[in-house]
Amino acid sequence: MKKGIMVGFGNVGKALAKELISLNKIEIIAVITSKGVYKLKNNWRSELNNLANEYPRGNREKIDILDLINEFIPDIAFVTIPPSYYNGEPNLSIYNTLIDNNINIITADKTGLALEFSSLMKKVKNNKLFFGYRATVMAGTPAIDVAKGLRGRNLKGIKAVLNATTNYILSLVESGYSMQSAIDKVKELGLVEPDPKIDIDGYDAAAKLSIILNTLDIESNINEIKRESLLNINEEKIRKTLNEGKRIKYIAYFDGNKKGVHLEEIEMDSQLARVSKNYNCILFNVDNDTITLTGPAGPAISTAKSMITDVLEYLEKD
Repeated sequence: MKKGIMVGFGNVGKALAKELISLNKIEIIAVITSKGVYKLKNNWRSELNNLANEYPRGNREKIDILDLINEFIPDIAFVTIPPSYYNGEPNLSIYNTLIDNNINIITADKTGLALEFSSLMKKVKNNKLFFGYRATVMAGTPAIDVAKGLRGRNLKGIKAVLNATTNYILSLVESGYSMQSAIDKVKELGLVEPDPKIDIDGYDAAAKLSIILNTLDIESNINEIKRESLLNINEEKIRKTLNEGKRIKYIAYFDGNKKGVHLEEIEMDSQLARVSKNYNCILFNVDNDTITLTGPAGPAISTAKSMITDVLEYLEKD
C-alpha cells in the first residue's frame, strides 16, 4: 500500500481523512498542521478517524517537513492548507520541497498553481510525478476535466462565476440583506476564507481563472489578472439592476487578451445570471460555440471527494 502524508487539517483535510479511511488504498502515516505533526502508527485508520473528530487534541511533535519526509519517505502528499497569494509562502516552499524529494501531490490549495504553474509543472514532469489539482476549481464540479478536454481547441473567451462566497453574498443582498449583513452571514455559515479579502477582493476567482487558463495552455499568473473589489458596488445598485431584469454578478473573464475579475450586469437569459448561492458556472467560448458547465463549488466533502478522484487516477497511473 502506498504511504501518504496530509499537509493541512482544516474542514477539507478532516473530510478528506474520512474519505481516505473508507477508500483504504493509501496508508496515511502523518498529518502536518499548524499545531504540529501527528504521527500515525499501525492502527492508522482508527488514529486518523480520532484525529478528524478531536483535532487539535492528540499527541503532536514539532518537526520540520523535510525531516518528516526523510523519516517516513512518503509516496504522496495531500495538501489542504489555506491559500497565501500575497507572497506565496509557506505554500510555494512546501510544494517545492515535496517535488524536489520526489513526492507526488494532490492538492486543494490554489497558491502554487496560481503563482507558478509553469515552473511547478515543469519540475513535476521532469521528476515523473503526479500532481492532481481537480479540487482547486469548482471542487464539486469537474471544471478541470472539462478544461483539459478543450486543450487544442480555438478558445476565444471565458466568462465565469467562480467564487461561491461572493455569489452567495450577492444573492443575499438581492433578497434584502445589506452588504455588511450578507458578509456577516457567509462568515457565520463558514463560507468565507480566514482572510475575507481573498474572496471579496477577487483573489480566489483570479486564482481559479489563472489555473483554468494554464490548464488550457494559456500561460497565466494571478498577478496579471486585474481585480475589482466586490465592495465597489452598493446594495441598492444590486437590487435596482435586479428590478430592471438583470443581475449583478462577480465575473472572472478572459476575452482572448485581457483577464480580470469584475462586477458585471448580466442578462437574465444567461446561465451566469441564473446561478445562485454556492453554485458556480463557467462559459467557454470555443470554436464559435459556447460550452457551459454549472455545478456546486463545495462544501468541504465535495472538495474531498474531488481529491479522491485524483487519488484513483494516481493509482491507475502508478
